[in-house]
Amino acid sequence: MSNPAPDLSVIIPTLNEDQSLPGLLKELAAQQGLCLEIIVVDGGSADSTTDQCLEFSQKNAVSLTLLQTNAGRGHQQNQGAQAAASSELLFLHADTCLEDHRLLANALQEMQKARKTRQTLNIAGHFGLRFMRSNPGNNAAYYFYEAKTFLN
Repeated sequence: MSNPAPDLSVIIPTLNEDQSLPGLLKELAAQQGLCLEIIVVDGGSADSTTDQCLEFSQKNAVSLTLLQTNAGRGHQQNQGAQAAASSELLFLHADTCLEDHRLLANALQEMQKARKTRQTLNIAGHFGLRFMRSNPGNNAAYYFYEAKTFLN
């Protein structure tokens, strides 16, 4: 039996992300209400990033494709987009945290609703961000960056 077509293709460009990628993959596997395709596009990691992808795909029922290419975020994102099975694309950094298990399903639903309401396919979206910092300092700058991501 074949896998259903994904509702959303999540594209993650990586380069030496073995510390942060496992957390994101776990959170993506926990997403509910939609069928995900995960595409990790590695730009030549020298750490265990690619090994972790292979291990994750063997242990989880989530579709994960690992592509290897030259480094360069734009190039990696383009490679991932070309390989995507869904017309709905989400580009994420490997250190992204998705705490809400329905975040992606709800976002996709809102995008589809906006397309219908505005009668156009040309809709883009974004999420507000919070930065996790291990070192204090530059709080004003981070506050500004976080506040800016919540603006429409």
